[in-house]
Amino acid sequence: MTALVASPGASGYGIVAGAYNGVTFTSVSTTRLRVVLQSGQASVGLLEVRAYG
Repeated sequence: MTALVASPGASGYGIVAGAYNGVTFTSVSTTRLRVVLQSGQASVGLLEVRAYG
C-alpha cells in the first residue's frame, strides 16, 4: 500500500461563507485520489472535482 501524501503547491483554502471557494494544486500523476473535508462551526461541501487522465 502506498502512503498518502498532501498535494504539492495547494493554493489557499478560501473560507468565504455563501460562496464557492476554489483550490488549485500542482499537477501530479497518481492512480488514486482522496478528498478530505473538515468543518469547524459551519457546514462543508464539495461541488466538483476535476481529474484529467
